[in-house]
Amino acid sequence: SKFSGGMRRQSNVYLSGLTIADRLVRPYDPESPLDRNIDLVDRISLKAGQNSFGFSFSLPYWGGEKMLLQCRLDGYDNEWCDISSDRSVYYYNVPAGKYRFSVRATTDGVNWDISHSPLDIEVAEKFWRSSIAMLIYLLTVGVVIVLMARFLHLRSKKKMQEREEKDRIEREKKLLD
Repeated sequence: SKFSGGMRRQSNVYLSGLTIADRLVRPYDPESPLDRNIDLVDRISLKAGQNSFGFSFSLPYWGGEKMLLQCRLDGYDNEWCDISSDRSVYYYNVPAGKYRFSVRATTDGVNWDISHSPLDIEVAEKFWRSSIAMLIYLLTVGVVIVLMARFLHLRSKKKMQEREEKDRIEREKKLLD
């Protein structure tokens, strides 16, 4: 079946590895976002500190023709990027958000095959930028404003009482004189 842009769906490239912070990650490793082989997942949720990641690829035998691979991280890359000759790609400091990783292949540079099912990737916000943190900041600012208003009110009230006391004493002195 044809896709727009002369692309056909043909699964012929395999994701063979996920690297996070320059470390190969396997299913069930501590802190691993994988619960099975990377080639079998369609979604990855990464923690905020896991925002530098990469993929390695394996190619089946392609009849001796040289295959060109390209990938795109939708929401991050504006265009398709060539995959290096070592069949890997790496993304550094990807901002928090939702992305879709796609791979395509060609042997002639004209007809591109969608070479792997898209992989949805979500990179979590750093805590200090999360909704919960924003709520904490807002509440903290609110409490500080209330406390400052209370302090200023009490200080003003005390000064007024001191002034009234001073005026009372002066009135009493004048009456005594």
